[in-house]
Amino acid sequence: MTKFRLKDFFLETERLHLRFLQIKENEELLKYKLKNNVHFKDALPDPTQDYFTIGFQKRLLQKEHELAKDMLFMRWFIFNKTDLSSIIGDINIGDIKLGNVSSCTMGIKIDKDNTQKGFAKEALQETIRFLFDNLGLHKIIVNILPRNKASLHLFEKLGFEKEGVSKHHMKINNKWEDHIQLSLINGKK
Repeated sequence: MTKFRLKDFFLETERLHLRFLQIKENEELLKYKLKNNVHFKDALPDPTQDYFTIGFQKRLLQKEHELAKDMLFMRWFIFNKTDLSSIIGDINIGDIKLGNVSSCTMGIKIDKDNTQKGFAKEALQETIRFLFDNLGLHKIIVNILPRNKASLHLFEKLGFEKEGVSKHHMKINNKWEDHIQLSLINGKK
């Protein structure tokens, strides 16, 4: 891709739309994060003091757009086709390396009212297809807390294989947490 255009990153499944948010959608992003603050708390780094403000979310979206233009980071927000006004999850792609390494990391969060409905699997399948077919990546890596059995099971069902343990991978609730690292190799499913 020669020029970054949001529409080039629109993904669609049978039940879902996946797209980047426009910067002006910072209020929707804040609503999603406030609604899921407790739900996501044990899986994310501790937020900064101004994290739950419209200004912070606007700056975050601006930064994410800049990183996406340089193909360093991407975040798709997930919408149910029956209600395109509410974010029901997001998939982030980071540490994107093109060329000889050709890999990225991946993470997903699903809104507390939309778990156990198959939305995560459906969104991940389409995102994986895009990363392998459109970006030509060779490997996708995920790091998951050992206690997050649902996510471990989901990624294993998608063909990810355990590589090992990432010791003290992320500081959550003021404590360094180990994560299980899994990966998916393009063409190995």
